Amino acid sequence: MNQSELERLLMLEIHRIIAESSESALLPLGKAVPDDAREGFLTAADIESAKRLDPLDITHPVWQKSMQATIARNAVLSYPPDGAITDTDADALESMKLTAAQELVLKRLIAQACECAFMKFFHLLDNVAAPKDVPPAQWQGVHFKYGRDEGDMLHDQFGQLYFEFRQQRH
Repeated sequence: MNQSELERLLMLEIHRIIAESSESALLPLGKAVPDDAREGFLTAADIESAKRLDPLDITHPVWQKSMQATIARNAVLSYPPDGAITDTDADALESMKLTAAQELVLKRLIAQACECAFMKFFHLLDNVAAPKDVPPAQWQGVHFKYGRDEGDMLHDQFGQLYFEFRQQRH
């Protein structure tokens, strides 16, 4: 596969991902939020206990409960990575009963937001925009090589860097 074919394939895949994301974003609306997804399912004692556990001991009951909570929360509302689903959040989600027209327009708005994020990312890669913290004259765009020889993968870095992003915003 040459460079042009690869780029075309990736762009088509991004459009598929945007469409799927806008569909799945509405799934929690109007449905009950499970108790294990809500803030408070993991108690303060659970959290303190987890800090002292061996991360490799995934059979420990506190790790099991933590994984259960993470899986349940991610099925409902997973961003930001450290965001809890409060009772207020759960009530709001559960109360949203959409008409077909409302559902369609919300899917379009979500798809538009996703498309905008990708487009701005591509502007950075193509060097037609620069990151906010870098003078435009110093920005040269980016070329990724395919495959990774060392270091974290991009999807790992993306999740981990959320906390740095949040700190910079405040």
